[in-house]
Amino acid sequence: MEKLEGMISDIVFKNEENGYTIAYLANEDEEVTIVGCMPTLSVGESIEVEGRWVTHKTYGSQFEVNKFMPVTPSSLEGIYAYLSSGMIHGIGEKMATRIIEKFGVDTLDVIQNTPERLKEVEGIGSKKIKQITESYEENRELRNIIMQLSPYGITPNYCLKIYKKYKENAISIINKNPYRLAEDIRGIGFRIADDIAKKLGIDKYSRDRIFQGILYTLNQSASNGNTYLPLSVLVPQAMKVLEIEAEKIKEGVLELAYTQKIHVEKDKNDINVYLMPYYLSENGVCKEMIRLAQYDFENLNIDVDHEIKLIEREEGIKLAQNQVMAVKEAIEKSATYFILENNEVKINNEFLVPKIQNYNYDTFAGLTYEIDLNKDFGNRVISMKKDGKEIDFNEDYTIVLNNYRASNTAIYPAYENAEVVKEINMDMSELIIDYFQRNHEVDVPTEGSYIIKY
Repeated sequence: MEKLEGMISDIVFKNEENGYTIAYLANEDEEVTIVGCMPTLSVGESIEVEGRWVTHKTYGSQFEVNKFMPVTPSSLEGIYAYLSSGMIHGIGEKMATRIIEKFGVDTLDVIQNTPERLKEVEGIGSKKIKQITESYEENRELRNIIMQLSPYGITPNYCLKIYKKYKENAISIINKNPYRLAEDIRGIGFRIADDIAKKLGIDKYSRDRIFQGILYTLNQSASNGNTYLPLSVLVPQAMKVLEIEAEKIKEGVLELAYTQKIHVEKDKNDINVYLMPYYLSENGVCKEMIRLAQYDFENLNIDVDHEIKLIEREEGIKLAQNQVMAVKEAIEKSATYFILENNEVKINNEFLVPKIQNYNYDTFAGLTYEIDLNKDFGNRVISMKKDGKEIDFNEDYTIVLNNYRASNTAIYPAYENAEVVKEINMDMSELIIDYFQRNHEVDVPTEGSYIIKY
């Protein structure tokens, strides 16, 4: 990483939401373009930046900032540029001149430590002092956060998120319990919070550390497709993360369960431990599947295989077998989720043992289909429609999958040879958040796009 130091001569662009900024940095030798998350930047400010040179295909050479540190201006020119930049509300160019003429190089010290002295400047009263000091403090708090957290590898973008969450209490909250960052700030996980805690001298047996270490272990497992972990598996994995004794982890599990951060339930000779959102989601999906399966639908008596043969005869074509089955096979796999016992719909034991696998039951949006539980596995799909029309088995279809489903083709082999036409490298939760931010009113369908007959 290379370092540059200078004064901000101009700001070309700033996104107030995420802090992304394009600016010119000038020093005695040159003026360069710097880009990156610099939420507190203002014209005339002296800073030190660390990063690397990149080449933009349109704008040429730029310095991409990884982190930056404000440098308190010591010259009268630097102080004037900072105060007149508009960064401090209540101070414009003329007011900046009057303040500097009065206090000289001590100007920033006066604003920070003895702001009441600003009354000595013509045109400044109590209201103006309040406006100036509040604005100065707001910027100073964010700068303090950046300066304190950047040594831990926390980028200015995350510093901005931390400030927006905790405001002026940010530093005291972090010093008291840095593990709150892992819980409150998306993108700052246990590892970063634990690194900060170690440097602050927080005991490794801290309750907050144990709690976050357990939650981190469960989240890591969830990213591999597991909605829960048996306690016998969770404890040794958490021991590796936390480097503490098993008993302490078991005590932490009980406390987290008591506060409903996790859910525990007895399972034969072990205890299954769920993150609460996964437990509620899994049970909710289960109940909804059972509810939908108990609807009484009219028997349409449609045989998909027969319909395919009719289409082949009418169109004068013979479809390759893999074309026909690729569309149908994935739904047939999902159709094995339900079984009939004494005319009662139940979940197939293959989805419950050795662990609950409700996440392997897929539904298909944009497709209307019907399955008959009275038929054998592999022949349960009796109708498939898209946009109200029967599926054309001579067409190619694009399906959107999450990473877990796309990579785990042993469960759904129909996807194994499918061509990847687009890959979206965003976390699912971020996609959902982005969708709701763009669509403030969302119509939720009250009926499913599939029918289960029995």
